[in-house]
Amino acid sequence: MKFCSVCGSYALPGQTKCRRCGARSSAIEADGFPGLNLHTSHERKESIGSDHSGSEIRKPPSELTASDVLSNFPSSSFRSYQKEIVTGIVEAFRTGKKCIILAAPTGFGKSYVNTAFCSVTRSFYATPQLVLIDQIMNDRLLNLRFVEIKGRQNYRCHYHPDRTVNIGKCVHHSW
Repeated sequence: MKFCSVCGSYALPGQTKCRRCGARSSAIEADGFPGLNLHTSHERKESIGSDHSGSEIRKPPSELTASDVLSNFPSSSFRSYQKEIVTGIVEAFRTGKKCIILAAPTGFGKSYVNTAFCSVTRSFYATPQLVLIDQIMNDRLLNLRFVEIKGRQNYRCHYHPDRTVNIGKCVHHSW
């Protein structure tokens, strides 16, 4: 297997340019994965450069402040009501709420709000919509903050690119 030496994403066989970061650099070989040492997200930000100016903070949601979240907002500008929503969510977490559901219309910028919260808490952003995952991974302000994980049927076998990895057990390794 090969991975991009800049961002660590999987490189398809014969691929010369990274699909995520666009780098044309040498790939990291990871045959069977022993000794695989991909960049951590902190190292990746240093090597590529960060698109945001927020600090590297990680807090439990109950200890967040609106300025913590807003300083890690992916964009330098806000759409209508995004600041108010962030402030409201922070206040809900501070009063003991454990789960917040953000229901807003298309185009509101829910992904940017969720990204700001994921950037300051130990959390993840999950969606069943593959189109949304692709949208996030193609957004230059969001893609370096996430690692793309989809179901096995969405990945091609390294040894048999005409098959997806959910077909069966890999016969090339003894896992």
